[in-house]
Amino acid sequence: MKYGRIIASLLLASTLSTAYASNNAQKVTVSKVNSDYAKTKYPVVFVHGMAGFIRAGDVLGLDYWYQILPDLARNGANTWATRVSPFNSTEVRGEQLAQQVEEILAITGSQKVNLIGHSHGGPTSRYVAGIMPMQIASVTAVGSPQKGSPVANVILSIEGTPLQGPLVSVVNLFSKAIVWAQGLNPKELPHDALAGGKSLTIEGSALFNSKFPMGVGTTAC
Repeated sequence: MKYGRIIASLLLASTLSTAYASNNAQKVTVSKVNSDYAKTKYPVVFVHGMAGFIRAGDVLGLDYWYQILPDLARNGANTWATRVSPFNSTEVRGEQLAQQVEEILAITGSQKVNLIGHSHGGPTSRYVAGIMPMQIASVTAVGSPQKGSPVANVILSIEGTPLQGPLVSVVNLFSKAIVWAQGLNPKELPHDALAGGKSLTIEGSALFNSKFPMGVGTTAC
């Protein structure tokens, strides 16, 4: 009985560890480093946008970053890919990213990281720079609606109408499917299409930028 309990405890710990680690940032590894052309002082951490992922399953084989990350790694960069909720508010995604940044700092022993965010990943990265500025060396936004997206405003016009419920349900289901396709448990990353849409409206972005002004461009991207 004694050994049975020990084995059961070890199995439970292993299960919890695996579930927790499944959402961790992934270091991009390669079989051979060809040069130090892309080597930086601090790790380079990539943050996907809305509806984003790292890699959507071995069967689909979809790489969100188009092999940019392994190419950087082959040329000396300490490169990481993060996972956050495909659809949720900037603040929720930002908290998820902050936890992964702390993990990367702990694993690498580095004092700072460079963040590169695509689309919604831009504001998500700026949130982290706002709450832990001493750990962020740089923030680069690629194709990010830093001042909001008129398209988000159009989509959010359904709020309060009979279309809201069905559309939000479909998008949340899509968000769960994206997480599932990465081999993760959809319950581990919260899904909130409405909150995500509101974050990217012109009004929502203006409110966010008033709280986190760091990195806002002079023109909309």
